[in-house]
Amino acid sequence: GPDYPDTMARWEPWVRRQVIGFELLSSLSFASAGTTANASGTVSAGANAVVRLIRPTPAMVRENQLPQVFGYADLRRDRASEIQAQISEFFPFFASLCHLHPERSRFTLELLTALRFVVVATQMRVKQALAMPRPVDYSQQIMPMIQTPGHSSFPSGHAVETFMFATVLAELVAGRETQLYPSSHPLHDQLTRLAARICVNRV
Repeated sequence: GPDYPDTMARWEPWVRRQVIGFELLSSLSFASAGTTANASGTVSAGANAVVRLIRPTPAMVRENQLPQVFGYADLRRDRASEIQAQISEFFPFFASLCHLHPERSRFTLELLTALRFVVVATQMRVKQALAMPRPVDYSQQIMPMIQTPGHSSFPSGHAVETFMFATVLAELVAGRETQLYPSSHPLHDQLTRLAARICVNRV
């Protein structure tokens, strides 16, 4: 074909990220069904569905989600500085856990940046289709401690991105971790717990 993969190493990092992002996005498609009150969306790669999401009903949100949001309010005081730091940039938390360095780990960082571009574009497309109101739209008692983003709430962007980081980083170190810890994978567990904590902080 017309591509010369060996030349990728010669390009600037931002070019490699764009090429990877384009290739991944080109392989995805999105289809939605239903009304905004009963909507679902499916992201597919080729003929295979990657994920299908169904929009929660307002009753489900009131009965199950709002109590959880109110329950997390108790964490605000202890985690305020952490929550503020994670508003737009939470990657340094992963970088410190995996000891990623801009020079030593440059290709890993390029890959994660390219994948983040893909998952943000994908999640925004799904958010647009499902148009899920945010908790503050259901109750004025929520009183967000950070600026409410200007897009819908489902799926959670922080959840999608942090678990992508955790999954990719765990895969990249899986072989080394198996050699060091044959019966367990402590870094994988730490990465997953960190992703979950960032998600809770966002709520």
